[in-house]
Amino acid sequence: MKKTTLINPEIEAYAEKHSSWPNQRSESIVYDTTTDLAYADMLSGNQVTGLLRTLISVSGAKVVAEIGMFTGFATLAMLESLPENGKLYAIEMNSRYAEIALRNLEISPSFHKLELLFGSARERINELPNGLDLVFLDADKDYYPHYYDVVMEKLNPNGLIVLDNVFWHGGVLKADKDRKSTTIDALNARIQSDERVENVMLTVRDGISVVRKLP
Repeated sequence: MKKTTLINPEIEAYAEKHSSWPNQRSESIVYDTTTDLAYADMLSGNQVTGLLRTLISVSGAKVVAEIGMFTGFATLAMLESLPENGKLYAIEMNSRYAEIALRNLEISPSFHKLELLFGSARERINELPNGLDLVFLDADKDYYPHYYDVVMEKLNPNGLIVLDNVFWHGGVLKADKDRKSTTIDALNARIQSDERVENVMLTVRDGISVVRKLP
C-alpha cells in the first residue's frame, strides 16, 4: 500500500526536535537499526516514546507489556521510566530485531526490569500476567483485535492500552482498504463503542490511540 504523508514533515521534525527523549543509549539503537536494517522507519520515534514515558510516569504504572518490541527503542524508553520495582514484559518473534535490542538494552541500568518473551505474539501473549498497568501494542496489525481482547482482560482498572499505527499510513480513510487497513479501521470503530473504556485518538505520527479501562 502506498503510504500517505499525514503530517507536515517540517512540523513533525520540529516536534521530534522539541521532545525530551531520546538519550545516548536510544541514539545507539537508532544507529544500529539504521545500519543493520532497511526499514528503520519502523522505530517508534521521539514523540511516541516520549508519550509512553509520560503516561508511565503520571499513571504510576509498574507492570507494563510491549507487544512487538522491534529493536528496543520504545522498550528502552519505558524501562527507564518504570520505578525500580517495575517490570516490562516484551514480546518479539524476530531474532534479528531482538539481537539489536538486547545488544543496547543490556547496557541500560534498567535492564533488570525486562522480561523478554521470544516468539509469536499470538501464542506468547497468553503468558502475560494479570494486573497490567499499561500495554503498548505495536505488533502485526492483522491480529490487533485479538491482542486487544486478550490484554483488556489482563488490564487493571484505569490501566492503559496504547495502540500504534491506528491510521495505517492513511489506509483507514480509503474506500478500497487493504486487509490491514480494514482490520485496524474495524478495531478503531469497536474501541469507540466499547463501553468498558474511554479513548482518545491522537494525530501523532501514524496515529496513536490511548485507551483507558474504566473502573
